[in-house]
Amino acid sequence: MPPLEALELLADIDQPHALTADAPALRWQQTLAALAQAGGPTPEQYPMLENLMQQVHEAHLAGDLSAETLHALRHSVGAAMGLGTLQGRSWLKPYGYAGDFQLIDDIYQQACSPNPHLRAWDDFFHTQAAAKAVRNRKAYFKALVQSAAQAKGGRPLKVLNVASGPCRDVAELLAECPELDVHITCVDLDEQAIAHARRLCDAWPDQVRFVRGNALRLVLPERFDLVWSAGLLDYFSDPLFVRLMRKFISLAQPDGEVVVGNFSADNPSMAYQAWGDWLLIHRSPEQLRALAAQAGVTNSHVEAEPEGVNLFLRMRASATSA
Repeated sequence: MPPLEALELLADIDQPHALTADAPALRWQQTLAALAQAGGPTPEQYPMLENLMQQVHEAHLAGDLSAETLHALRHSVGAAMGLGTLQGRSWLKPYGYAGDFQLIDDIYQQACSPNPHLRAWDDFFHTQAAAKAVRNRKAYFKALVQSAAQAKGGRPLKVLNVASGPCRDVAELLAECPELDVHITCVDLDEQAIAHARRLCDAWPDQVRFVRGNALRLVLPERFDLVWSAGLLDYFSDPLFVRLMRKFISLAQPDGEVVVGNFSADNPSMAYQAWGDWLLIHRSPEQLRALAAQAGVTNSHVEAEPEGVNLFLRMRASATSA
């Protein structure tokens, strides 16, 4: 249990206050330090911590919290923002980019630190709507491929998986559906991601192949029934989004489908992701459909996983304008 002084600090953060001088930042720092000293947040403290993160995020966006002060706030939790936690790895980016394959795979598996002084932070991380949405995205992919395979009427299904990451979704799909006649080409720029994915998929060498390449410069000799990209578009500006959609459509069969994921503008975990410097370009369904139209798709629709956080723009290659 947190010491009495820590509980007083935790209770104090729930009180509304004006953002003046450095008083709020000092209060946030004290609260975060108290949480770290206590071994991380308990479930009862999650709403308080989420409220704190929201206040920090809003202050930073408004220019009332400098980058230096934000850096100091992160350091106030010590090892909880180190490589031993998911939020720390999000911030420190050991593979050089946000949302790396190992972080995504640990979200899929709900992995937590074995260190009892850090585990509570990972427990908190996994309760976030964004983390749940990533796990739901894996289930969405598996259902999508099974549905596409069924529509093929027994003919082989060719899938292109761009920015494929850890490929745990691919491995689970093939393990759960051994009768599925599907061939998946997985493309990623990160050699370490491909090595990790190969290990997960080594039982299906005839069904999974890997290509190292840049999505925007991707050239392949074949066309696919389904082109899928789960989490790449969240990092692309609108012009690059449109450019990539055109690329994907060109890689689809005339009657094929392109499905891409993008986090919703209504993501309730946005402030916490900003705390971990995991910055995305969030979009609404209307924005996604408008971008599809710019890419020449005359008919598209948007779906979402159960959390409503991860959106999926679905486009038929046959719906593109000439």
